[in-house]
Formats: sequence, C-alpha cells, structure tokens
Amino acid sequence: MGLFLTPEETSPPPELDTLRVRMASMAGAEETVRKPRDNGLAQIVVDPYVNAIHVSLLRESQLNPNYAESLARLGVGQPEVRLLGAKLLESGPEALSQQEKVRVMSDSDTMSWLHRQIWIRPGGTLAPWWQAVIRKVVAEA
Repeated sequence: MGLFLTPEETSPPPELDTLRVRMASMAGAEETVRKPRDNGLAQIVVDPYVNAIHVSLLRESQLNPNYAESLARLGVGQPEVRLLGAKLLESGPEALSQQEKVRVMSDSDTMSWLHRQIWIRPGGTLAPWWQAVIRKVVAEA
C-alpha cells in the first residue's frame, strides 16, 4: 500500500540510482581481486584504528577467565612472543608458522608494540613485505 514510504523510496533521485549501480560494480570488482596473504595481519598491525580495536578486545577478553586460560595456553604474555614479533618485523610473516602468528596476534602488548615499531623503525630494518604494505597504505591515504 505504500502508506509510510518517503518520496525517495517511491521514486529515488537519479543520484541514488547511479550510486547503487557503482556500488554494485565495485562489489563485483572486489570479489575478483584476490586479497594478499596475511592481509588481516597487516591491517591489525599497520592500521591504527584496527590495531586499537584488536588490542582493546584482547585486553577485554583477558578479563574473562575462560578466555584468559586459553590465552595463557597460547603463551600470551611470555617473552618469546615479543621475540616472535621482532622476527615478524625483520623477516615478514612468511618466517612464522601459523601457530606463531596466532600467538603474536593474541598478545595485546606485542600487538601494541608492533604497531608502534612499524611506524617508527627505519624502512631498511623492516622486511620488504612490510615496506610494501606501508607504501600501499601511504599511497591510499
């Protein structure tokens, strides 16, 4: 019956139609572009917003005894995790096993440290993989 519809809902302006078409074509293009391996890891280390949310969720989960126990079994908070983080920066994600990456990404202090390090270290001290990630982020900004 259309009783509570707005004029934009009954006959949308041409700008909205154009926007819908462009968004649909972009969504199709995004599906065809393959995300690089370890793209999620790059985002949670490099992007300040994603890193902050990730770290805050990790810290919140440590307050829950069940999660805290699981994180402890992973080795979160151990000095070895920071060493894995340093290896990640210097050699790139291919130098770590999947389990080691999970350990690093589960440690809130290491994740905060990695974010700071990725932006303050000279480029030559970072693995070429990280240098490429940073170039891409800067180019998109």
